[in-house]
Amino acid sequence: MITIEQSNEIIKHRAAAASYDDIAELTGISKPTVIKVCKERENDILEARKMAWANCQEGIRDFIEERRQTYQDLLKEACSTICKRDVSKMTNKELLSLIRTLEQNLLGIEMTNKVRAKNKRPLQELTDEQLEEMLMMERASWAYQFPNKYPLNIDVPENQN
Repeated sequence: MITIEQSNEIIKHRAAAASYDDIAELTGISKPTVIKVCKERENDILEARKMAWANCQEGIRDFIEERRQTYQDLLKEACSTICKRDVSKMTNKELLSLIRTLEQNLLGIEMTNKVRAKNKRPLQELTDEQLEEMLMMERASWAYQFPNKYPLNIDVPENQN
């Protein structure tokens, strides 16, 4: 017989996608008991996953907004600084580098804004595909804005069929 606390611990681990073997090892409870508890409390596992996903969405939304605001502030400061400079004293290489960087930044902003305009609904109402697209665009935006610091590495999921 296991306690309610142990049962809840099993559900927590299973909701986090831990295997039965891992749960048994982590909790010290036999694998058959772990399987039995998971089958009996399948609805609790699904509910825990939904709650974790909702928390994740909230964190993503906060991160995106914070990143957008930080970037806007940095961009304003950078533009102000650039406008005060005497560009006639810059070398061709420096001017071309500045133009390339500004173009990349504008492209990143445009890409992010397109996704935001397309997905104006609250995050809870977006499909998994729309959320993934939004995150990909945010990652791409960073990669375009800072190509040396944030290279664009895209993982292509394997076909599940």
